[in-house]
Amino acid sequence: MKLKLIPLIFFFVIKICYGFSFSSDAFFSFSSISLSNFISISGDGILNGDINTNLKNHMFMLYGNQMKVSFKGFEIGALFYSEYYGYINNSTLNFIKGLINNDLSVGDYDIYGEIKGYSVGGIYMKRRVDLGDFLALNFSPKLYIGLDYQNGVLKGNFSRIDEVTYSFDLLLDYIYNKNLLYTRMDNAKGKGIGYSFDFEIVFSPFENFSFYINIQDLWGKIFWFHIPYTEAKTSTDREYVDENGYIVFRPLISGYEGCKDFIQLLPLELNIGIAHKGEKDEFVMELSFKEEYKSLFIRYYYSLFSSNIEKLTQINFGRFKIMDNLSPSGFYFLFYIDNYQFFNMVYGLSFLM
Repeated sequence: MKLKLIPLIFFFVIKICYGFSFSSDAFFSFSSISLSNFISISGDGILNGDINTNLKNHMFMLYGNQMKVSFKGFEIGALFYSEYYGYINNSTLNFIKGLINNDLSVGDYDIYGEIKGYSVGGIYMKRRVDLGDFLALNFSPKLYIGLDYQNGVLKGNFSRIDEVTYSFDLLLDYIYNKNLLYTRMDNAKGKGIGYSFDFEIVFSPFENFSFYINIQDLWGKIFWFHIPYTEAKTSTDREYVDENGYIVFRPLISGYEGCKDFIQLLPLELNIGIAHKGEKDEFVMELSFKEEYKSLFIRYYYSLFSSNIEKLTQINFGRFKIMDNLSPSGFYFLFYIDNYQFFNMVYGLSFLM
């Protein structure tokens, strides 16, 4: 919540210092998004500490803020965003639910889980170049400061033999800035710095209609210095017979904890879409590709109080997009079909001062 309040405070400071209106060739805007398919991250839930989880095979949690000033074809802004994706197989899903509910069934469990994600803050500059009446190019260099990184795989097997006896054999390969699995006493966070480029071609053959191709995080890299990692194995292959004649397993943990320099390659995202803006509404349909992920995205916005929408733009946070640069307030809905959840819809109101 602290990270979420900082840009809001900054937004109102700018508004108070420079007024609540801008010239026709310059404007300031702030956008925010928080989305997850397995944890409730609504404002009320977080404030009250009432966070509900619904574990799934594929899980994601996204959060982002962006502030920017636009004028005469230039755009300068600051951003913060997080992207975290996780996967666990069905056997591991049943195992975790059994532990949570304290009703783990006797049997064998094939354990496999992975997590990938990062948090960054940064600045960017966007330049728009008009090539005639129908074609425009947008180019955005971005500089990042790495705040968090997660990349880990846990795999192996676990067997509950009876109510009191179990055995396991697990391997962990994990790079992190904050260890989510266990407490590491010397877990000093690594430092990251990086860059990427966004490139977009916008073709507008008809009035109020556009076709665009957008590439995000082209050549994107974050250089991590002295980032912690763990390579470990734990198993119950050491056994002995106690004084009562029962077989007892003595877990063995071996491995290595250390720090290293690491280069994170940011995944390239390709978006292909069409957009139409009217006097009071805007419609966008887009195909998105990012690593093995594919989606069809549809967005509609309707302005409640004005007959003018500033321009066709969007703000991107990982797999999701929200309306941006809207003047003034209105309502929107987002519809998308993706690899992991067939049908999704988000709707709400957008307020700008």
